[in-house]
Amino acid sequence: IKTFSLSVIIIHSDYWQNINTMMMMLLTMMKKRRMGHISVLQLALLCVCFAAVCTADDLMINEETDAIQQNDEAGDEKSLTVENSNKADIVIAYHFSHTMKIPDIDKYFVPFVATILEKASIDNGDVRVALVTYGRKARVLFNLSKFKTSADVFKEIKKIDKKDRVKKSSGGDALKEIRTNIFTAKGGNRQDVPNIIILITDDKNSDDQPLFLEEAQLLKAAGVKIVAVGVDSANIAELRTIASNPVVKNVISVKGYSTIASQDVIQSIRGTTQALQEFRTPVQPQPRETTTGSRKEPIVTRTPPGRGTSPPAG
Repeated sequence: IKTFSLSVIIIHSDYWQNINTMMMMLLTMMKKRRMGHISVLQLALLCVCFAAVCTADDLMINEETDAIQQNDEAGDEKSLTVENSNKADIVIAYHFSHTMKIPDIDKYFVPFVATILEKASIDNGDVRVALVTYGRKARVLFNLSKFKTSADVFKEIKKIDKKDRVKKSSGGDALKEIRTNIFTAKGGNRQDVPNIIILITDDKNSDDQPLFLEEAQLLKAAGVKIVAVGVDSANIAELRTIASNPVVKNVISVKGYSTIASQDVIQSIRGTTQALQEFRTPVQPQPRETTTGSRKEPIVTRTPPGRGTSPPAG
């Protein structure tokens, strides 16, 4: 029994450390005559019991620590946002009032939308784009799963025309359509990718304002980011209510369509979303020649497919 007890003591280093502590305590108590006669076997058994309890506590603490670390790591994986992810599912929703000049669509608005997306990595699948227009009701021009190349996306953007000019404005219906039919698996939405809506309007206010505000809150509660661009006489106070925080960054006011494609406006929109910004590949050293009198090979920075893709000319 003594041999078995001593074997158990030596098996695990944690036991050994805890037993040292127990031994010191027992010896101190014996010296102070606080304990009567105690046999070697009793002493060994006491040490083993004490060590088992201490080691169990240590194991429980370690398990709790591991669980906390795992939760932290899982939280980090879920913390991807449009501000820090190169991937995004983007919906561009727009409204033209009936007072908008027809030539301004092709001259200013179409180039504006194309410029927003020209640096997005559409071709390699990092970015998906949907386009929605709204007047009396919302109309989906294409969802997130429709087009996989930047060429196809830009081609569809060029089809925006004067029939989208209307008196009515149903922003609430547009946001509901996006929430229920686009940010879904069927609409091409990806669960592990951040969502963003870039809403562009020149209307004084949405005719279905209660629904507009309600749908915006539902989307934001679900983690969707809303950036609002108000053109001309747009109701900025209303847009501040539907946009994500901070509204000073996510609500952009533009004097008119003639200035909507200015660098200040474009950079403000890109600044809200990492996936719309230029992707820079870290410069890697290239292999060098090993022959006598070798020279350094030029360093070439390569752009991944889809990055920096410009809209087609014409």
